[in-house]
Amino acid sequence: MQASTDGTAQGTKQVEVQSTGTGLFTGTFAARIYLSDKPASGRNGDHLVESFYPISPADSSTNYSELDYEYMPNGGWGSVGPELDTTSWYKADPPDRVTHALKQHLEGWHIMMVTAMNGKVTYSLDGKELFTSSGNYVPREKMDIHFSDWFIDLPFTGGPRTWDTKVNWFYYKAGEAVSQTDVQKAVDGFYGAGTDYVNTVPKS
Repeated sequence: MQASTDGTAQGTKQVEVQSTGTGLFTGTFAARIYLSDKPASGRNGDHLVESFYPISPADSSTNYSELDYEYMPNGGWGSVGPELDTTSWYKADPPDRVTHALKQHLEGWHIMMVTAMNGKVTYSLDGKELFTSSGNYVPREKMDIHFSDWFIDLPFTGGPRTWDTKVNWFYYKAGEAVSQTDVQKAVDGFYGAGTDYVNTVPKS
């Protein structure tokens, strides 16, 4: 995924890749993602968000659900980067959420996982647990999966810059908690079979 800007609204391109009607609810969500700490070209300093998240189809939904990974290499919203936020939402408007910040440079490949089971959400990075939420802050309806690169604001002009974030794969197992080891085994099996896409998510 590639986002670019020259510091003006007219010269800014953001990117999002998402599923529609996939009906992802409880279970295990995992993705292998390459995070960037600096632009592939141009001056550094943008308040970029590199994100991976299951989310409700509509912000106005009564049972709104959203489970976020947001990496901000240069910070944003008054926070100094680098920062990886993991956030579980109850409502989008007005915002009602619980969140945890990891202050660490993360350029490179990582496996990000969210396990939502038995009234608890667990976020794990490369096999290390980062944050858990429960109570109101768990999935309440089926969601779609999103990946995006977007700019919080445009802090400076003065030349184009381009940011790259890579997504190697996405894996979801409905209604089950799966370890990172077993997720990787499943992914390796798909690679070995030459399978680049399969969808067995229950329809109901």
